[in-house]
Amino acid sequence: MDYSILLDPAARPGPLPRVELPAGMPVLAAAEALEALFEAAPGIQGVSVVVGAEELGATSRQHIMPDGHVRGLGDGDGASLPGFSGRYELLRYVCGVCDEVTYRLHVDPRDPPVCPRGHGPLEPAS
Repeated sequence: MDYSILLDPAARPGPLPRVELPAGMPVLAAAEALEALFEAAPGIQGVSVVVGAEELGATSRQHIMPDGHVRGLGDGDGASLPGFSGRYELLRYVCGVCDEVTYRLHVDPRDPPVCPRGHGPLEPAS
């Protein structure tokens, strides 16, 4: 799948929280997950996008939500309720050594999140 539409060519390089999405996730679903993260965590301005085992690049709040908030079908007529997404809940994990932050939609016990810098398993964070 081509996830390039999700990536921000102007995203600043540097250490960013990671969003790890399942391999083969549809692009629209990945966009919705990124929107849910930016809605739930107003302090995050950019993330590194990982699909399966492939780090694709970075995206930003501005690229995913250019007008500052998520607008979907039905927003104009009041058909959608504002607030937290009922479809996605991103789980936050942190490395105890380097403070690397990773977000996942779900965690398979056979594939726990690990630090991309080689420090071992990540710890669940609130």
